[in-house]
Amino acid sequence: GWIPARWAQFFNVLSSSSASCDEEGNALSTEDGTSSACHMMSLEELQSRARPFKMQSDELQSFLRLFHGLGQLLHFTGAPAVVLDPQWLLDAMAQVAGCPRVLQGHSHHAAALRERGELHEELLPLLWGSDQRFSGHEATLRLFLEHFSLLVPVEDGKGSVRSWLVPSLLPRRKAQSQLHSTPCTTMDRSLNSQNTFFFDFHGALRQL
Repeated sequence: GWIPARWAQFFNVLSSSSASCDEEGNALSTEDGTSSACHMMSLEELQSRARPFKMQSDELQSFLRLFHGLGQLLHFTGAPAVVLDPQWLLDAMAQVAGCPRVLQGHSHHAAALRERGELHEELLPLLWGSDQRFSGHEATLRLFLEHFSLLVPVEDGKGSVRSWLVPSLLPRRKAQSQLHSTPCTTMDRSLNSQNTFFFDFHGALRQL
């Protein structure tokens, strides 16, 4: 297939924006005094930047689908933003997966994450807030990580989400032969009755 020249030019503009960052991930000012997006861009700003290329809304959605499919950016229908640097999203996820053993004041939550794959919202400011690349973008990060099933929201009794399951950190299920290798006890029956979760990533990992 082929890519329209206007699309290629617009993508180069977006790529330049994502490259305009300092070592800490902060946007650098351009010659006209404005700041470029580093790792993500709101849909409104994207539409504004697409106007000089005469790209209407429908064409812009086609553009996003194409370059998402090529793995050059990340977007999904209904998302309020576009991730210009897929590695940024992976780095944010790595911060979660690499949770340190000791987080002052939150040791029990850190243990729950490492041992059971349970991520509590209290940890997110500690895991992301200290990194300038992620600070201020927590809502967008959660939205994209949830969409690609890298974080699975868990609702509380009031219908609010205050924790997530992290599929990559869930404990491995014991083999059935191990469960029946000893006489049946209350603990064995408890293990047998545990729920097993299966996650379909819908090809998202190929894009990431």
